[in-house]
Amino acid sequence: MAALCAGGLAVVALSVASPATAAPCEKHQGAAKKACLEHRAKQAYPPKPAWSDFKARASAYEYATLHRIAICEMGTGPKVGGSPWRVKWGVLYGTYSSAFGIWNGNFSTTRAITGYQWPTTVPAEEAFHALALARKYGFSAWGCF
Repeated sequence: MAALCAGGLAVVALSVASPATAAPCEKHQGAAKKACLEHRAKQAYPPKPAWSDFKARASAYEYATLHRIAICEMGTGPKVGGSPWRVKWGVLYGTYSSAFGIWNGNFSTTRAITGYQWPTTVPAEEAFHALALARKYGFSAWGCF
């Protein structure tokens, strides 16, 4: 059974994805919601990501390593809605930015991979920028690795 998901894509529903990823699919009901959830679960970098999207797509090693890198690169910060990590989200400096201290020249690369803009006010998008960079070049790009 095919159904239309956000963006008008026809997808076939095979199983229900985690309820944690349901927020962007809330407007759908029945088979359309099921299809939307299935489609979203298959996206490496889903639109309008929640922290649960980031956590579900990062391995335990990537998740822990990026958390450690963020604390080491930019330090701890206040708790921000949308993330359980107490790091400095949204840091914008002349050379390095984000909670992960990413060289500003790399944001064109991470934008191309994720589709997310920089700067962003969404912690999950910021974390996905770092994850995309780590998957492309490895963690050794960070001095704190």
